[in-house]
Amino acid sequence: MEDKDKEFDESKKTLETELRIDDIANDVLSGRRRMQICKKYADEWNVSYRQIDWYLSEARKKILESQPDSEIAEKVKIRLAEYDKLHQLALSENQYGVARSILRDKSELEGLLVQRTDINIKASVVTKQEIKLSDGTVLEI
Repeated sequence: MEDKDKEFDESKKTLETELRIDDIANDVLSGRRRMQICKKYADEWNVSYRQIDWYLSEARKKILESQPDSEIAEKVKIRLAEYDKLHQLALSENQYGVARSILRDKSELEGLLVQRTDINIKASVVTKQEIKLSDGTVLEI
């Protein structure tokens, strides 16, 4: 992105936008998931999920900038261990849908989620996600 584009993007941030980003950052830090955040604010602010995703992206950047790398790494390590325990529990209880959801969340946290495509079909949304493994294999979820 050129410097001119960056300046334009920064100039679009209004006080209202900053307040919305802060609200979403607080929700993220409180443990709310993307879908909960989208549902809450799409109606309240009369914006699309895509706009909420942009706010969410900006909120995550803000959170990362405010925390030291070592603190973030420790939190990620703890969360990954929690996901591993939950995944094993779900598999042992034959809850394969839950196990898949946990795997998707864990992959997102690890940064392995490489593509998300929204396809609109007669007012319903189908989401396809792919996970790229270290050996180059791509799993579709």
